[in-house]
Amino acid sequence: MGTQVLSLVYWISFPFATILFPFAQLDATISQVLAPTCPALLLMLIYSWIGILIYRSDNWFSRRTRTFLGPVLRSVQSLRLSATTSSSMTHERLIDHPRVLLLTGIASALFLAVIPYRPDLNTTGSPVGIDLHWYIEWISPMLSRPPQEALSYAMGVASGGSRPLLLIPVYLVVSTGAVSLVQALEALPAVLGPLLVLSVYFFVREAFGDGKLAGIAGLSTAFSFYITVGIWAAYYANMLGLSVGFAFLTILFRYWKKQKVSQLVLVVLLSLGLLLSHPWTWIIFLTVTVTFAATIWWDTRKWILLRTVGLVLAIDLSVDTIKSLVFGAQVSAQEASASFVPALAANQVLNFWPNLVNALLVPYDGLLANTLILALSLLAVLTFKSNPTRRLLLLWTAVSSLPIIVLSDLAQTRVYYDLPFPVFFAIGLLILLKSTGRTLNSNLLFLIIVLALANYAFRSITGLVATPF
Repeated sequence: MGTQVLSLVYWISFPFATILFPFAQLDATISQVLAPTCPALLLMLIYSWIGILIYRSDNWFSRRTRTFLGPVLRSVQSLRLSATTSSSMTHERLIDHPRVLLLTGIASALFLAVIPYRPDLNTTGSPVGIDLHWYIEWISPMLSRPPQEALSYAMGVASGGSRPLLLIPVYLVVSTGAVSLVQALEALPAVLGPLLVLSVYFFVREAFGDGKLAGIAGLSTAFSFYITVGIWAAYYANMLGLSVGFAFLTILFRYWKKQKVSQLVLVVLLSLGLLLSHPWTWIIFLTVTVTFAATIWWDTRKWILLRTVGLVLAIDLSVDTIKSLVFGAQVSAQEASASFVPALAANQVLNFWPNLVNALLVPYDGLLANTLILALSLLAVLTFKSNPTRRLLLLWTAVSSLPIIVLSDLAQTRVYYDLPFPVFFAIGLLILLKSTGRTLNSNLLFLIIVLALANYAFRSITGLVATPF
């Protein structure tokens, strides 16, 4: 743990604590050595639903599979059992303070957003993020138009009218004259990062009813792909879409339990917000939600959730059509597919494994190749019990696993980015913590893993504007 602490101090204080450089280099080297395992981990994770279906079926092949995998599965089950019966549950642990973990996550996300624009690191003040120039191109014409025309431009022309929920607020802030367009865009990660932390936290708290798990999920979100890749690529609309999407799921679960009209209205409004934030993320969330609602109906023959999701989908499609007719915008399915259709090809099936390897190790400077996140996520999926929330997460991986077969490596990364890795990671980590048996062991393990994840995040963001190695 000492190495992790000293390495993190090096990154937080970079470039001043040069005496700690060997510890940071050691941590980075370990990450690089483990990176080649990531494609296999991701493959097992994203197609685990197939194995789970086979394992739980009642036929000759499933019985033979259960016999063959018996030793491995018993080991996983024993880990889950020890997590349930561990005596450490009776003692004070770091995870027993979810609000502290949440505040730490918010502060960390905010700090990470500031790093690329520190004057001592980014001496020229250059904007950071591959896609940031697109936002400049979309919003600049709005600033030269009267307010009504600017809003119409955001709804119909800028990016095909696909991101007005992000473009319009930025336009309104810049139009006050308080900040320039570039300054407003540079500040977006400082808003979107903490918002993502909050959104994931409240989703996990509502869906799982577990404050400890929610605290871990909120903290891990700050150091996850959502933040590192989001800042690296300037996926601001995608980050906003994820925040709104998790809020949508939070209220949907709450409505499913209490069925209040006010909650139904919020569900509809949040789904529309997701539609107007990032169409691709909207398609993923709604596809997962519709599939989830259908499976719940199949098991219980209760219509409430399926009817609700059907109503939401009908309203969203109606609003999307009206927006297209009034403002000349592309319909969301058309806009979302525009960047993926060129990447679709039958021969991608033959290149599936090379594409998957390249997707993790090449784009975004290899930021998606994090062994710790993928390993704990896989552990979480393998220990899933049969309950609605875990079914939703498993369906999320199933829905995401289908298009990547025919997508190029770069297009695959957009699917991986939208996976709920912070939630998977939190579940896997909590299982490990509960299986340690003693409070001291639990706290040490928690600190080691969180520090390793924090090192990954700070090293990744610092590398955007500096050359530490």
